[in-house]
Formats: sequence, C-alpha cells, structure tokens
Amino acid sequence: MKKKFIITGIPLAGKSTLAQRIANKYKIAHIALDPIIYSFEQVFPKLGISHMGGENEKWFKKIITNFKKFFYTYIEALEYENSGYVIEWFHIPLNEVAKKYKETHTIIVVWYPDISQEKKYKETRKHDKENRTNEEDDGTLKKLIAKFIEKSKKLQIYCKKNKITFVDTSKDFEKIIKQYS
Repeated sequence: MKKKFIITGIPLAGKSTLAQRIANKYKIAHIALDPIIYSFEQVFPKLGISHMGGENEKWFKKIITNFKKFFYTYIEALEYENSGYVIEWFHIPLNEVAKKYKETHTIIVVWYPDISQEKKYKETRKHDKENRTNEEDDGTLKKLIAKFIEKSKKLQIYCKKNKITFVDTSKDFEKIIKQYS
C-alpha cells in the first residue's frame, strides 16, 4: 500500500520542503495545492477561490467553502488511482481532514510556536528566496508573523490533544525537517 500524507502549516514553516523530501523518500507524488488554487483564480475567478483576501477568518472560511468540494473529490480520485502522494497546503481545514483521513493518511502540521517575532522576521527576510514576502512592508510582515506564532501555539495544543503530528520548526529548521522526512 502506498504512503499517503496530508501536510498543512503556516507560510514559511517548511511544509513544502518537508513534503518534497517525503515525496522523494517514498517515491510518491508531491501535490502542492497552491498552483491549483492559482489556476482556479485565473480560469474561474467567479468561484472565489483565491490566494488573495488576507488572512482574516471570513476570507478563510470562504476559500475553504468554495474549494473543499474539489479538495475532497480530488483525494477520492487519488484513492481510486491507489497511488501514494503527499498533499500540502496552508488552508487545509485540519479538524475536518483529521476526522475524515486520520486512519488512512499521515497528517502532519508544520508551524513555529516557539520563536520570537523578531527572529522569525529576520529569518524570513534572509531565507525567503522565492520572494513571497518581499511585497510586504516590514510592519505588515511583523504583524503577520506575530499572528502566525499565536496561531501556532493554539494549533500545537490541538494537535497534541488529537494525536496529530506537529512539527515545530522554531529551532534548528534543517534538523527538524530532516527528522520528519
């Protein structure tokens, strides 16, 4: 039976790096949902499936509502193909996914609850080679990072309570990613 993984996490926590390494290790497909979202955004803009809209809860619920039927149908199609894969995306509705796939998939959550806002800000500016954060001014980026750190702490508790693998990349990123891949 092929390995199946669902990875979610905060931007710049390492979920894509981890997903790619797992895919390479098990020789399975790495499915990043960001390009699929981008395609929906460009081809079917009226569906409201988009990366744009900020990080507020109302926008998050809208994108999940609009995209999750596709997401679950896509996983069913992958199941039918009986192939191994690792799917990764920031906006995966963790509580629903855990209930639905915990027995059949390895679910991994990648966040950074134990890092200071300033340290993560400096790391982000230094290491974000894809320039995803270059569009953000310093103040906006620092606010986002602070928000992500707080969400990380809450999610860490949720994962522990629900026995979901939580990967904390706050310290020694490379060592941690290597440990879980």
